Amino acid sequence: ARWIFFYYRVIMNERIASPAAQWRLGGEECNWGGHLCALTPIVVLYLALGFYQLDDQSLWTDEVISLNRWSPADPIWKRLYSQSPLYFVLLGLWSKFAGHTEFAVRSFSTLLGVAVVCLTYAIGFRISNRKTAVFGAILLATSPYLIWYAQEVRYITLMVLSSLLMTYSFHRAVSDGLRKWWLIYGATSVIALFSFVTAIFLIVAHGFYVLCCASHRPVLKKWIACQLVCFLFFVIWYGVRSGPNVRRALMKAPSVITDEQSRSPGALPITDLVGSIPYTFF
Repeated sequence: ARWIFFYYRVIMNERIASPAAQWRLGGEECNWGGHLCALTPIVVLYLALGFYQLDDQSLWTDEVISLNRWSPADPIWKRLYSQSPLYFVLLGLWSKFAGHTEFAVRSFSTLLGVAVVCLTYAIGFRISNRKTAVFGAILLATSPYLIWYAQEVRYITLMVLSSLLMTYSFHRAVSDGLRKWWLIYGATSVIALFSFVTAIFLIVAHGFYVLCCASHRPVLKKWIACQLVCFLFFVIWYGVRSGPNVRRALMKAPSVITDEQSRSPGALPITDLVGSIPYTFF
């Protein structure tokens, strides 16, 4: 009860930290101490929920597929054949450090969720105020959907993390107008796209926002420049992944393949991209 009283009294009223640690952001005076006190109990709550019975159940089909994607016997470039190449590269590096147990491989997604919660707080504070940021972070940290996917050996948490990172850098680039934030936005766009290909829909949404908002329309050229670089990386990746099979795919009747266990490098590459669209909504 004392901690809850202290928490709401200090965080909501913003009476912590020295003036030397303060700056202005979004028209609101803020400080590192206040943010740390706001996020610490939320992150602790998320970690308690995320690590609770993490290895209680055995790996299921999709998790086994994820583990097969980064077989130590295969070269690293073979992981580019996935819809989420970045995740499987990072998962392979994580497994070398943490091990191959169910708890070890699942904890990678759980720890990524910490950054997801923190970025949610940062975006909420940036576009609104501290109360919005706190309640938004609490809702996400206790979300059954986040906890569910944070306990799986899948790319969902990395996809959410990279999307939030791209959105935060986009907001800073548009509002601040600094070149460094446009460079960061371009880099995070590439990261999000390689986290999962359906991040392209979020990139398009950012473009529509710039196009439809008259006050931000002057930065449209900068947005296009960032996406040209992103598109170049995407074309190179898609060419390496599916180039040899594009002609064969166009000559066959298209069909979405859902049984990943029976797929081979010769599977239809175009339907891989089309078949990933439902993951955006489910």
